[in-house]
Formats: sequence, C-alpha cells, structure tokens
Amino acid sequence: MEEPIEQIDDEYGVLGPSGEEQWQRLRKQMELSAGFWLGFLFCQSSLAAMSLRGRSEAILRSRALRSRTLLPDSPHELRSVLPQVVRQKEEHIGLLWLQAIGVDAGGKTSDSWTAAWESLLLRLNERRDLLRRRNDGGVMIVASPSVKPLVRDAAPDLWSIRAVVAEVLPVTVPQHSTPVSEDIPRQEPGPARLQFRRVHRLIEEHRPAEAARIAYKLVESFRRGPTQGTLLADALEWLSRARRAGGDIAASMDRIQEAIQL
Repeated sequence: MEEPIEQIDDEYGVLGPSGEEQWQRLRKQMELSAGFWLGFLFCQSSLAAMSLRGRSEAILRSRALRSRTLLPDSPHELRSVLPQVVRQKEEHIGLLWLQAIGVDAGGKTSDSWTAAWESLLLRLNERRDLLRRRNDGGVMIVASPSVKPLVRDAAPDLWSIRAVVAEVLPVTVPQHSTPVSEDIPRQEPGPARLQFRRVHRLIEEHRPAEAARIAYKLVESFRRGPTQGTLLADALEWLSRARRAGGDIAASMDRIQEAIQL
C-alpha cells in the first residue's frame, strides 16, 4: 500500500497548520492542471519546502512523471541558473522546482541573495515566453517571503501569469512542548546527543553541506567503535536528513536503507 501523500516527508512536523493549508492549494493545482503553469512558494524553512517538494513528487510518480530540481547554493549560482531553467524540454518532466531560500538563522535574507534574485527575475521576466515553451508542466519558484515584493516589481509579467501562490508561515513551538530536536533518543550518550543537535541546527540554518560532514564523521566513528545498533542507525538517519536537505535524494534514501538493515 502506498503511503498517504500527507505523511510524506513531514514526520517531524515541519509544515504546521499553515503549511498543510498551503499544501492543499498546491495539490489542487497539480492535480487539475494540464500543460504549463507557474507557481510561487514563499517560506523560511528549507525543511518545509523539502516536505512540499516530496509530496509534489509523489503526485508526479502516480502519473509516471518526475521533477527537475534546481537548488543554487550561493547567490552566484542563483545568478547563473537561468540557462538551466529555460534549457530544452525533457520528456516525462512534470515539474521544475527552483529553490533558493537563502535566509540566515534569524530568517533574514542577505543583500547578496536579494540582488541575485532581482537579477534572475529581471532576466526570467524577459524570457517568460521561452520559459513557457520549454516547460510542459509546472514551474515552482521557491524563495523566502522577503522576496515576494521583489517578484512583483522585477517580474510583473511573470507575476501576472501565476497560477498559484503559497506562503508557509514558520512553525512555532509552544512553550512547555517538546521541540523538534527532542526526537533524538534520550538514552544516547551526551557527546553524541550534542552532535546530533548540531546537525539538526545546521539543517535548520540551511547549511546542509556542513550538517552532512558532521553526520558522516559520526557514522564512521560509530562504525569503528564498539557501539553499533541504535547510535549508528540514528547517525545514519541524521546523515539522510542532511543529504535530503541538500537535494541529494538518492544518497538520502541509501542511508535510510542502510539504517533499516542494521
């Protein structure tokens, strides 16, 4: 039996009520649309965006389609991504997902990211007809909420043909409730627990490469040490989360499969 789409990639509650509401809008668009359409998703959390992308990919798989994902890691890469956005169309691509949230730990977008988005949007607005011709499915542009006014100003023609706009509010943890990072088992030794927390924090700060390096070192340490079992499985899970946050879905799934087989 297939897993319900609503459960895919949100076992850690990264969407919250706002995200679930916005997902229903995005889901309706994907299920009812035929041909090219343009959408915008504004959110501060790369994990929330990843969750929505995972659900979107599940819909595509049910139609024997797949997505093409672009995840620029720096303002320079974002400025340079246009040729990949409008490259020759490919068969069986139902969704182009362009994501560059680029916020710091406080949820602020730096001037360099803002300038990069403005540059890309201005050029993409000029090539809107080419964008339509090169994509037979949806195009989802994912950025931080602070970029929304910039889209309207720098790309008014693109904004005018939008089919869906979703904005996911940050998930707030109520006082006295268990924070997300508490899903780490309490029986773990102190040093390992602190390192897992560090990996989680780096993922939340949109620094997946750093998170993956730390998680990888933990995995290798637990492989060599006398402690296997739970600690190694948990380290593999955190490495999987870091790889997925960085857009490497295949590597993420490999680590999960390894953990399951322990």
